[in-house]
Amino acid sequence: MRIHPIWNQYPHMQRDLNDVLRVIEKNIKIRDKKVEKNIKELIHAGGKLLRPAYTLLCSHIGPHYEREQAISVASALEVLHMATLIHDDIIDDADTRRGQETIQSKYGKNYAVYTGDYLFCVCFKILAQHSQSLAALEFNTKSMEKILAGELAQLNTRYHIDKTVRQYLSQVSGKTAQLFAVSCYSGAAISKASSSQQKTAWRIGHNMGMAFQIIDDVLDYSSSSEDFGKPVLNDV
Repeated sequence: MRIHPIWNQYPHMQRDLNDVLRVIEKNIKIRDKKVEKNIKELIHAGGKLLRPAYTLLCSHIGPHYEREQAISVASALEVLHMATLIHDDIIDDADTRRGQETIQSKYGKNYAVYTGDYLFCVCFKILAQHSQSLAALEFNTKSMEKILAGELAQLNTRYHIDKTVRQYLSQVSGKTAQLFAVSCYSGAAISKASSSQQKTAWRIGHNMGMAFQIIDDVLDYSSSSEDFGKPVLNDV
C-alpha cells in the first residue's frame, strides 16, 4: 500500500490508513476489469487521505472507540471523495489526476460518469454495513446531497467572471468544506461524543475544508502541472 509521506512521522496513522485502503480495495468489485483496474490505481496513487485521517482522529474524541468501525466509516468517506474527484475531472476536462491519466481521458466521459456513480454505491454499501444508526446514515446522506449541490453550483457558474467573494465561499462550502466537515463529524459521532463535541468537530472540519480549497485554488494559478500533480489553470 502506498501512503503519502506526510504520515511518515505518525506510524499509528499510517497503519490505520493502510487498512482504510484495504477496506476500499476489498469493496471494489466490478465486472468491467479495466474500470476496476483504474479505480484501484487511483486508490494507490498516493493521495494524502486527509478526509479519512480526520475521521480516524475524531473517532477518539468520545468515550467509545471502535477501530474497525472507524476504519470502515473513514473508508466510505474516502470512496465518496474519489467519486467527486472523478466527476471534477469530467467538469474540468482534466487529463491527469495525482500524476496519472484520468478515467475520462482514457475511456471518455460516459465511462467516467458511471465509474463515479459506482463509487457512490460502494460508499453507501460500506456505510450501510457499519453505520451506527439510521440517523447517522441519514446525516451522511444529507451531507452527500449538499456536496453534490456544491458540484452543480460549480458547473452552473462556469465562465461567470462576475462571481462575488460571497458566491465563491458559498461554492467552496458545498463543494469541499462539507466533506471535511462530515469526516470530522462522523468520527466524533461514532465515538459517542457529546452533541456539542460533534458540532465542534463539524465546525473544525468545515473551516479546514474552506482553507484547503482556497489554497488549492491559489495553487491552480501559481503552480506548474508537474508540481501540482494535475492540470493547472482549469479553474480559469
